[in-house]
Amino acid sequence: MTKKIRGLSTEQSEPYEGYVTFDLLFYARVPGTDKRIKLLINLEAQRKRTNYKLVKRAVFYASRLISSQKGRDFAGQDYDNICKVYTIWLCFYLPKGEKSSMTHYEFHEVNDIGDHHASKSDYDLINVTTIHVGNDENPAKLMRFLRLVFLSCLSEEAIAQKLKDEFGVETDDDTKKELRTMCNLSEGLIEESKIEAWAEAVKNLMKSMRLTAQQAIEAIAVPAQFREEVLDQIG
Repeated sequence: MTKKIRGLSTEQSEPYEGYVTFDLLFYARVPGTDKRIKLLINLEAQRKRTNYKLVKRAVFYASRLISSQKGRDFAGQDYDNICKVYTIWLCFYLPKGEKSSMTHYEFHEVNDIGDHHASKSDYDLINVTTIHVGNDENPAKLMRFLRLVFLSCLSEEAIAQKLKDEFGVETDDDTKKELRTMCNLSEGLIEESKIEAWAEAVKNLMKSMRLTAQQAIEAIAVPAQFREEVLDQIG
């Protein structure tokens, strides 16, 4: 199978800027040719909630991908050759009270005084996109695709058939091998979701019934193999 993505080094260490590891990093190319588009794409997967604002981390990654181009994509003051950066974050959890969503953040021109205008291509260099995927049955095609590949409990054969029937995606042996990995990831994500739900239920019982964590865990019959992780979630 012809490779569609040629990955770049996913590790960067700049003087005085610290060390960053990216999940997946590649340049876009014109379909059917080897001509490179001035577009640098970073794809990240996030399985768990973070104790910081994810969008701030995404902006930081995008900024590093802009500054790291000097000496590789342009030299000296040849800033016209800066490539636009897309950093896309696939989040396999939903913020509390929210449903599946896709949101993007970008630069906009605002005229505070006068009517000067720059070409959009000169400042539209960063796009941050966050995609939160849950099991809330959002009908959007992208969400259905991501749920099928990453969150489905189906076998790899069943997923491959649905990819063909619903999305027109043919799968070969290499793709099926990757689907096997996705099935394993799906099992882990479902398990994490259950742990979070149990932890939330335990906290509610502790507050409303004034139970200890252990008493609440017993009350809702959390399976023994997950009890330690539920306690870790409660903190």
